[in-house]
Amino acid sequence: MPAPSEQRARPETGLRIVVLAAFNIGQSLLNGLISYEQDWPDKIRLLAVSTDDAVEETAKISMKRRIWRFYPPEARLTQTASLIEVALQSGLPVYTGELKTDWFRRWLADCAPDLIVVTGCGQILDEEILAIPTLGAINFHPADLPAGHGAGAQPYQDLVERSDPWTRWTVHKMTTEVDAGPVIGVSCPIFAGDANGQVARDPEKVFQRMAEILPDMVAILLDEIIAQGPAIGPIDFEAKLSGEMKSRMRLPLE
Repeated sequence: MPAPSEQRARPETGLRIVVLAAFNIGQSLLNGLISYEQDWPDKIRLLAVSTDDAVEETAKISMKRRIWRFYPPEARLTQTASLIEVALQSGLPVYTGELKTDWFRRWLADCAPDLIVVTGCGQILDEEILAIPTLGAINFHPADLPAGHGAGAQPYQDLVERSDPWTRWTVHKMTTEVDAGPVIGVSCPIFAGDANGQVARDPEKVFQRMAEILPDMVAILLDEIIAQGPAIGPIDFEAKLSGEMKSRMRLPLE
C-alpha cells in the first residue's frame, strides 16, 4: 500500500526517530508520534517503523507468552495490518521481521536515528542496535517496574496473579537486559479493573485503557528531551499529565 503522495514529505529538521511498536499500544504510541510531528514539524522527524510479525508462528517475538497468545491468527493479522497501515498512510516505511540481523542493523544505521522509541516490541535489542541511535532507545513498558511489578513479556498476567487492578506505565532507557534499564519516569496510576474492583478478564480492554494515555506521555517525553538535550534526566509524567486524563485513568473498565 503506497503512502498518499501529499503525505510523503517529512520535515528535514528536528529529532530523528525510528519507532519499534506492536499491538494496540504500539499503534497508539505511533499515533501520538505522528500527531506530534504534524503539530511540531521543526522538532521531530519520523524516519521508519518496525513491527513484530505476529502472524508467522515461528517469529522470534515470544508469541506464546505475550498478549498475542490470546488471539487467533486472523485477529493477530488484523492488529498488525492496522498498525502498518497507519505508518504507511503517514508515508513511513515499515519493516516486519527479526531485528538481530545484519540487514536490520544496516537498515537502521542508514536511517541514522537520534532516538528509538519502543512499546510492545517482542524482541530484545542487542548492543550493536542500541549503539546506533545517538540518544539510545527508550521503552514504554505497561507495568510499574520501580515497584517490582510486571517485568518481561506478561505484565497482564502479573496483575492477575497479584489480584491487583492498579498499574502504571514505566518509561525507561533500554539495555540488553529485559526491562532493566534506568527508569526515566512513570505514569499516573491506571485502573485495569471492573466495577467490582477485580482485574478485568479481557486483557485487550486493559491494554486499550493503557493505550489511551500514550499519546500524551510520548508528547511529554519529546518535550523534555528537546528541552534537556542529550542528557535525558528524570521526568515527572504524573505531574505533567492533565487532570482530565488522570481522572479518566481511574475509571472502571466497562
